This record gives sequence, C-alpha cells and structure tokens, in this order.
Amino acid sequence: IDPQQQALNWIKKKEEHNNLKVSSFNDPDFLKQLEMAIKYGFPFLFQDVDEYIDPVIDNVLEKNIKGAQGRQVIVLGDKEVDYDPNFKLYLNTKLANPKYSPSVFGKAMVINYTVTLKGLE
Repeated sequence: IDPQQQALNWIKKKEEHNNLKVSSFNDPDFLKQLEMAIKYGFPFLFQDVDEYIDPVIDNVLEKNIKGAQGRQVIVLGDKEVDYDPNFKLYLNTKLANPKYSPSVFGKAMVINYTVTLKGLE
C-alpha cells in the first residue's frame, strides 16, 4: 500500500542491479514476463495494482512449488514453469485503503507505506 509511491521508488532502486522486471495486470503479456522472471530468478514488480488481483498468480502468492524430476516447478496459468529460488514478487498499489479479500492478506505480506502525520512526528 503505497499512495505516495515511496516504496515503488525504493523497490526499483533496491532491485535495479538484479534485472527487475516491471509490469501491471493491464499489460497484455504480463504472464509471459512473469514466467521469464520466475524461470530466471529475476525480481518482478506489479505496479498500480487495484483491488482485483488476477487469480492466475495465486500459485505464486501461495508459493505452491513442486519438485519434479530433480527440479522445482510452479504452475502458472495452464503450464508448469521452472522455479528459480532467487525469484521475488512485489505488488504495489497507489490505493490508500484497498479492500483486499482476507485470502490475499493470508497469501502475501502487506506493508502499508502510507505517510501519516503521526509517522512524521
């Protein structure tokens, strides 16, 4: 939760040397980009996420990683993708008070970067 976009800038700076991939759910080929990031262990940032999180990434959020023939794989959509343990997923929203379902809070670590008057004191 990042209305002022401070966390977005911090993530981009932190992960730029790790070949950060940035996309959004509105991008028509976000699934292909996410697949490549998972396969090669790049950090991946979904920016401008609204209250709808595409269920196609549920297995990634839940870390449903399976071992198969000496390799780690994760199901993304309708295909199995090799999983690199260096992969990191970030979801960033400008919404100050998003109404995510309890299951989202159970699958992800939600950090509120909203700057408040009390926080500035």
